[in-house]
Amino acid sequence: MIDWIIAAVAAVSLFLASNGFQTSHIIAGFFGSIVRSFVAKTGTLWQNLFGGFIGSIIAAYVTPLIAYLFSIADPSTVNSVAFAVGLLGMYFAEALLLIAKDYAKNPAKMKEDLREFLLRFLNRKSD
Repeated sequence: MIDWIIAAVAAVSLFLASNGFQTSHIIAGFFGSIVRSFVAKTGTLWQNLFGGFIGSIIAAYVTPLIAYLFSIADPSTVNSVAFAVGLLGMYFAEALLLIAKDYAKNPAKMKEDLREFLLRFLNRKSD
């Protein structure tokens, strides 16, 4: 079972690398999201593995942006950032799924919550 999981990770990495993403970011993000999945102890094995793929995709897209914004040039530091992005990317993905499920159940509540958030954000007083 492990051999085809590694083959799937390699295939996804090669596909994304052929489209301009760095393989090291993808692998670091994958392992970061796998660590997060096992630490959280939620879901089945398949959900955790799928979460690993989601974390690697998030890391592939977000890591270069963070490296650019913070002017990080050292490859080992960028890979550490990719690991952290994969780790935190899973929380972001789960939050988006919960928001989508809540919206599907009650679209009016979502509109009210968004309106309230925007009013608070726009009307806050700066110090």
